[in-house]
Amino acid sequence: MTKKEFLEIVSRKANIDIADAERITSAVFQTLRSQLSREESVDIMLNLPEDIENIWEGNWLQKLTSLLQSFREMDKDEFIEQIREAADIRTSKEAELVAEVVFNTLKAAIPPREVEHISRDLPDDLKDLWKAA
Repeated sequence: MTKKEFLEIVSRKANIDIADAERITSAVFQTLRSQLSREESVDIMLNLPEDIENIWEGNWLQKLTSLLQSFREMDKDEFIEQIREAADIRTSKEAELVAEVVFNTLKAAIPPREVEHISRDLPDDLKDLWKAA
């Protein structure tokens, strides 16, 4: 799956344009990365197509923010609120829906073993969100 295909799937499933799909995907990736071990984050990046890696890694500020956030586990509400703020989404419900879309699309883009590794690495409250997507 290419970056273009990934974003088109997110765009179609979330009923948003491509620019919004990239902004939201970046916010979801940044927030997800903050809840994974460094090793798991690198494993995911290595299993993504090259042109999606740059969204996963983010810019230097996103990398720093993710590193700082990783010092504490988030519950589901905090996770969704972080995505809502980072992606400039109006409501928590909308943020949760697009997070599920991005999660679902990410699951299709990485090997099944990495899907399971993410599930094992996430705090309990977020595992349910990941598994439901």
